[in-house]
Amino acid sequence: MSRARAVLLTASLLCGGLAPPALSQNPPPLESEPELTPGAFTRFAGGMPLSRPPYPDAWDPNPLKFSYEAAESLYLPPAPPPPDTAVSGVDAPLPDTTRMGLFSPPGQVGRVVRVLLHPQTRSLLVHAGGGADFQWRGRDGKPRRGTSQEGAVRVERKDGRFSVTPAGRAALVGGDAVALRIAPLAAGTILEVNGKPYRGALEFHADGAGFICVNVLPMEEYLRGVVPLEMGRHDASRLEALKAQAVAARTYTVKRALARAGEVFDLYSSVQDQVYGGAGAEHAMSDRAIRETAGVLLLYGDSLAHTYYHSTCGGRTASRHEMWGGERIPYLISAPDTDDNGQAWCRASRYMDWTQTWSVETLSSIARRNMAEAGVRNAPPFREIKGFTVRDRAADGRINLLEMQTDRGAVTLRGDKTRWALKPAPGTGRILESARFDIEIRAGKVTARGSGFGHGIGLCQMGALARAAAGQSYARILGAYYPGTELARLK
Repeated sequence: MSRARAVLLTASLLCGGLAPPALSQNPPPLESEPELTPGAFTRFAGGMPLSRPPYPDAWDPNPLKFSYEAAESLYLPPAPPPPDTAVSGVDAPLPDTTRMGLFSPPGQVGRVVRVLLHPQTRSLLVHAGGGADFQWRGRDGKPRRGTSQEGAVRVERKDGRFSVTPAGRAALVGGDAVALRIAPLAAGTILEVNGKPYRGALEFHADGAGFICVNVLPMEEYLRGVVPLEMGRHDASRLEALKAQAVAARTYTVKRALARAGEVFDLYSSVQDQVYGGAGAEHAMSDRAIRETAGVLLLYGDSLAHTYYHSTCGGRTASRHEMWGGERIPYLISAPDTDDNGQAWCRASRYMDWTQTWSVETLSSIARRNMAEAGVRNAPPFREIKGFTVRDRAADGRINLLEMQTDRGAVTLRGDKTRWALKPAPGTGRILESARFDIEIRAGKVTARGSGFGHGIGLCQMGALARAAAGQSYARILGAYYPGTELARLK
């Protein structure tokens, strides 16, 4: 049998259903014809055999097991947390970096992360430069391995069936497959999805007539694509702020993964959870911050802390229960965020003072469209806004209750949801900067003047950057924004 004929027979096995399971050891390439028998499987790419990847033969419904420790892929050498050198700005007790406890979540939680890259779609282009391993899972839940591929492949779902089409070749159809996994043959290889690079593996799960795409990768690798987008790119003078952000983001990640343990993904890749940009977002200083805080989490008592964060508090943080309702959380209570001179730590932010203006007609149209998103049920079908009255403010000055008078009666907007009703001009894709503002209508114009950017709860990123520049360690920064919490290491 010729090698080309072996490729065709391999493809026919997959097209006829699902490929048979792989043997526990891949036989070495043969000079003579490879033999395809039940229970044996030889994988080819362009007619050349590829080595077995360093992943388990069976599909692991819990995340992918890599053959290396997550920390080993970060190129910077490890270093212990630096001593606390802060001299000002914080009265709260500090987490103790020298006596960290341990936190041990179940299973793979906290070690591997599953990030939703694409909600329901029907077609994606995946590129595996160094070759990729394919696994299918049928309705019976059993894994089966398909042919390895190299280069570009089109993943589609047609008529209820997955199909993988290598560039310039016929499609390999996945029979009754309900999920597909693509993992690089070498652990460090980058996979691209529609031209965007990602570390780790990709999973595709059937969803209606289409599918969703999930990136499965080690926790620390995931953070490399989060911290630079959430905190920005900075030099060594702001390293401690990047470390604080890394700990906050890692803690948030583990907490969300525990909450979504029964689902096929742990986090969204957008502001619904944390913004994740894959390998293309990585930055050397953020990598260093992640490496030097590897596995560090923030606890309150024996539970993971709620590590909310935002851009600019405007000189005073917000209370979670006032902004979002629910129970009072002791370490998420409004407090001044100022230095020894009474100046806001985040005063360098361009959002310390801001102004938004609309015509009455424009804002009326915006508000009408966003009533449901702003949490208002059964809003009257108003046409025009007539005025605003602030009925209640939180301790930090943010609006608790805003009454909006319209031609069809009053509408009450509550807490942080006010920002969804009063979005800036259409096309900006943003909500109002913060809920701390004054608003008035004059001469057909609506003007809001406020301070801060974001919900104001927890860590103020601009404040953290200024604290780091002033010499505060990441432990002191976290102690300022989450007072009473403690640092622990992921076991």
